[in-house]
Amino acid sequence: MTYSMRDTDWATSAKGNDWRRMSGLVLVVGRAKEGAHYWAMIDGEFLDGYFATAADAMAACEDRANLIIDARSA
Repeated sequence: MTYSMRDTDWATSAKGNDWRRMSGLVLVVGRAKEGAHYWAMIDGEFLDGYFATAADAMAACEDRANLIIDARSA
């Protein structure tokens, strides 16, 4: 799934999840239903594992997105 190429800063959605757009990818971070940890997703696909903080999940999303973006341009 590809969206506008316009990058955004992290924002909070109406559902309360944090999201941002990077080079056409949509990154989303949310709190698990149990509330003890966070999940991360890029374009509808979850990253492996859970994260202790939202900041950790955001950093993991950005790192993975950068790998995807670099692979596209290779």
